[in-house]
Amino acid sequence: MKITIDVPDAQAIRVRDGFCAQYGYQEKISETVDGETTLVDNPETKAQFVQRKIREFVHDTVRSYEASTAIKTAREQAITKADSEITLT
Repeated sequence: MKITIDVPDAQAIRVRDGFCAQYGYQEKISETVDGETTLVDNPETKAQFVQRKIREFVHDTVRSYEASTAIKTAREQAITKADSEITLT
């Protein structure tokens, strides 16, 4: 599957920057070398950040759906098994 988001060039920076602001992109990040922490430019570009966050969203959505489906199936199977195997008189 391939997902393409087509944003007109005139809006691309606005969309990218809004997405980055909403999801917490940081222009500078902390880096510790020899026990000294400094702020450095983020090696992940805004465009890379947006792509990663979209991939994570899709992945998390599928994982949540599949976990929910597995739980529902297991519950139904346990109920069916209990109903068929347990007879109280």
